[in-house]
Amino acid sequence: MLLLLALAEVLFWGTEIQLPGQLTHTVRLQLNTPADVARYGVVTVPYSPTRGQTLLGLRAATVLPNGHRLPVPAEAIFDTAVVKRGDHEQRTLSWAFSALEPGAVVEYEYTECHADGLPLPLRLPLQRELPVRSREVTVPAGLLAHYRNCQNCRTHLPAYREEPDAPAGGLAIVEITLPPETTWSALAAELAARFEAELASAPVAAPGDLETLAELCRTRIQNVLYRTDNLTLRGAPEPNPTPADTWRRGYGTPHEINLLFAALARAAGHQVFYAQVVNRPDLPDPSQLQSELIAVRQPHGYAFFNPGVPYLSAGLLDFDEEGRTALVATPAGPEFVTLPRSSTCQNRTERTAHLLAQPDGSVHGAITLTYSGHAAALRKRRAERQSPAERLAALRQEFPGALIENVEIENLALPAAPVRIRFQVTVSDYADRSPRRLFFPGRFFARFASTRYPAAGRTQPVEFPFAFSVHDTVTLVAPSGHQRVFHRGLEQERLRYSPAEFPELYQKWVTFEDAGREVFLMERLP
Repeated sequence: MLLLLALAEVLFWGTEIQLPGQLTHTVRLQLNTPADVARYGVVTVPYSPTRGQTLLGLRAATVLPNGHRLPVPAEAIFDTAVVKRGDHEQRTLSWAFSALEPGAVVEYEYTECHADGLPLPLRLPLQRELPVRSREVTVPAGLLAHYRNCQNCRTHLPAYREEPDAPAGGLAIVEITLPPETTWSALAAELAARFEAELASAPVAAPGDLETLAELCRTRIQNVLYRTDNLTLRGAPEPNPTPADTWRRGYGTPHEINLLFAALARAAGHQVFYAQVVNRPDLPDPSQLQSELIAVRQPHGYAFFNPGVPYLSAGLLDFDEEGRTALVATPAGPEFVTLPRSSTCQNRTERTAHLLAQPDGSVHGAITLTYSGHAAALRKRRAERQSPAERLAALRQEFPGALIENVEIENLALPAAPVRIRFQVTVSDYADRSPRRLFFPGRFFARFASTRYPAAGRTQPVEFPFAFSVHDTVTLVAPSGHQRVFHRGLEQERLRYSPAEFPELYQKWVTFEDAGREVFLMERLP
């Protein structure tokens, strides 16, 4: 099937900036096999009116091998709402080509409009799932002064194939940005002045230990953006003019909570500065600054805190900030600091199973799953979007074919605490059988997980968002009381592997996934 799909080819793929806020996309696709006709006969383009996006001027047609051109009729074009929650709406524009046959070419053009201007920096992909013969990203000469890096023409681009743990920005891209309008020094001075003005209020007395202050801000102040108060939203109360107001009212936005932490730390005698994560250190522009941090000067350098994100345990930054460059706005000028990365022991997953092996080949027992650091933060973020029933359904999907009962989930709303999930499980036909024995594998958790890397070959790099470790303990007990304990573990400290280095990673994960294949033997009853 993959061989057939690879025969199709994108003849031309163009993107043109027509006005500040409009992109016109043009695509010509060659179909060579019946499989191509079946797969690429319908095109679907998502857009969001809530974010000011509209799609205009669609023109599409089939060009048959004899050169005859068949435009797509209006009745074959559908504009459909796929998600509508409150004020948010997600729609798709889709159309079907007619009279398709192997050897035909399909072509289409449409204009993507952004009411608030282009979302800069704008990253346009250069690859798709098919080879691209020609890719152009252009801008009219009259707009060249408004954008950077906006002209690009490449030929014979290979197909992009999705692979596990591929980098989030795995596609080759061309980036559209604004020309820099300032310098890093001027930008740092502006950030520092605004920060000092926001902190100009009477400080609140509090403990001097920095991690204690950060956790105090996370736990005492209700975050109005994140659902941390038993996973319910507070709403949008009036803003807090000063950190003292945040402390008095007991709620605040992430920025207000960060300012409160900064005021408390300064009142405790620490040197405190405002910092932001830099997306592109080579381009001094406000659009290249991401999330904010509070930098506290220490004898060995800077310590960075972000108590406005409630899911992070002490000492952690968001994983998309780790290893990035931070701009620290000091009175002496900008300082650029590489942010630290978390360790495998901070992002630890522990899974334990205590199982009673039954004479019919089934197992029954207690499971405990414990997630720390970023592993816990991911669970908390996911739970924020789920109802209790959806959380239970998601847990059951992690253990397909198992009967799960008496589920308890702890610490979803506690910032620094690990997430702990406990439940009872029954798995029928767990054991392999011989005429005289039952074989209960020790790799209980691997039974429910798909192979992480199905093939030893690789075309894309591997990139993990953070270092992590996984440790499993499985205890199998016979009705007589005899038991055996199985252990397996993995430490994933390295974050990136090139395709040439992938065999090393592949073998490491094969070894981990195969661990625990040893069995617990039990004699079958006559």
